[in-house]
Amino acid sequence: MVEEKGISEKEKLILSYQNNILNFEFSALNYYSTGKSNYAYKLEGYNNNWIILGNKRDVTLTNLKPGEYTLIVKSSGNDGTWNENSKPFIIIITPPWWRTNWAYAFYGFLILLGIFATDRIMRRKVIRKERDKAKLREAELLKQQADELETVDRLVRIINNAEDLDNLFNSLLKQTMNFIPQAEMAAVFLLDKKDNLFKVAFTAGYKLNELDKISFTAEELAKRYTLNSDEVEKGIYIINSPGRLFGDEKLSEIRKPKSMLIMAVERDSTTEAYVVFDSFSDEKPFDRSAARLLNRFREHAISAISKAQSIKILRDKNDEIVRTQEQLVTQQKLASLGALTAGIAHEIKNPLNFVNNFSEVSRELLDEMKIELQNNNTEDVIELLENLKQNLEKINQHGKRADSIVKGMLLHSRGNSGEKALVDVNELVDQDINLAYHGLRAQDKDFNITIEKDYDRSIEKINFVPQDISRVILNLVNNACYAANQKKRKSGNDFSPILKVSTKNLQGKVEIRIRDNGCGIPQSTRKNIFNPFFTTKPAGEGTGLGLSISYDIIVKQHKGELRFESEEGKFTEFIIILPKNEN
Repeated sequence: MVEEKGISEKEKLILSYQNNILNFEFSALNYYSTGKSNYAYKLEGYNNNWIILGNKRDVTLTNLKPGEYTLIVKSSGNDGTWNENSKPFIIIITPPWWRTNWAYAFYGFLILLGIFATDRIMRRKVIRKERDKAKLREAELLKQQADELETVDRLVRIINNAEDLDNLFNSLLKQTMNFIPQAEMAAVFLLDKKDNLFKVAFTAGYKLNELDKISFTAEELAKRYTLNSDEVEKGIYIINSPGRLFGDEKLSEIRKPKSMLIMAVERDSTTEAYVVFDSFSDEKPFDRSAARLLNRFREHAISAISKAQSIKILRDKNDEIVRTQEQLVTQQKLASLGALTAGIAHEIKNPLNFVNNFSEVSRELLDEMKIELQNNNTEDVIELLENLKQNLEKINQHGKRADSIVKGMLLHSRGNSGEKALVDVNELVDQDINLAYHGLRAQDKDFNITIEKDYDRSIEKINFVPQDISRVILNLVNNACYAANQKKRKSGNDFSPILKVSTKNLQGKVEIRIRDNGCGIPQSTRKNIFNPFFTTKPAGEGTGLGLSISYDIIVKQHKGELRFESEEGKFTEFIIILPKNEN
């Protein structure tokens, strides 16, 4: 915009924000020697200091932000005296429509509307979540009941298929004690038909050599367990707070229980075994519910005695299942490690390619140097030596990078030894960050994140299980990268993912912080963040076990702390505290 008027004709100038480049020309009323006049100006609202222009009679103002400014110009005469009676000139730059008061009022309305809508949505989510929890609790109760029935049925099948007496009653005792919480120890008195005496053949909790010399006749055991006891179910008896029982003198070296649950096993009207469960707590006596549960497989236990040899097959199958489980766990670990290895091997190619290329160039430089030495070209030789030095530095740099990746892989390939060791925290954290970063890069070539590291070099080595702590760090770093990357996908190229990792030496402790600038953790999910199987990731992208396992490793195994700080839309930071004196 161009407007030419004398200052005396116009005291105020109002312009649009688009016309914010102004040029003012002025002159002093000194008609004898205008060339000797000096000028100065100041623009109040922009810069309140006087700016000396000398004999220059114009000033250009550019990029003025919307607002009100006051331009004051003064001049000096031939004697150098400044004329302070300057007339101010007001300049008003109007803002764009989106920065007007009406626009801000509209923005405020939108924000309030958004808050209201968010509140309504969150309330509905909470109500829906409470309903889901109620359904989940009901489902868990039904599942618990179904599991009990299934386990009892499984135990019945085990007993029905029993052929080896040892494993039969071992299974019987263990499975039953799992379902009867009051049962702390157990023993099986089995009829030896050679001498018609009942002997202790199997135990749970007791040492068999403490009882294997003890024997009772059928009449003695009947007096001890059944004749003067309450038969709460057929063939099942309960003795609570027993006084002196028949045959106590034979068991004088054994701790006396405070409650007993007895199952008499009969076959062909003959009692062939007594299965006795003992409780030593006044607060947990046996009751009718325990007797009813035991009664569910009493008849099957009776028939199992005639099939003692069949249980050996079950033992072999059980051993096979255990081996299969171990193999599956090992395969899962190897598969996980293999996925990392495949990705990181791809990343290792880059530094190795650099090493190979710079080595080849260095060899060519040596050939050139040999020629220059023969020609006594000292300056060229020096230049070639400098190039060779730079190549060697590059080789060293990329070799260290490959070495860092390999060290991280070696650490995890050792598996979980469960043994603590003195470990450099900073080195471990750095290796894990590199391992996680290269693994993610191998999975997604578009993945990238800025990593800011701040390690406290005063931290001494501390004692912990390095493989377990590495799993925690890898999990937290992977989660942080995922959160930051998700925000980038939503925000576009204007957002830069950042991962900040720091360590700090505290009094008796070491602190590790892992922070991302992702979307943060919603307030509604924070209380569940360490619960098993809880995840906010889409189906197929997370098991919900990572943070739960990490919490167990830090808090339960290493007696440390694992907590987090988060602000929705801005950041999440996990803080690990490890004690130094945990040996």
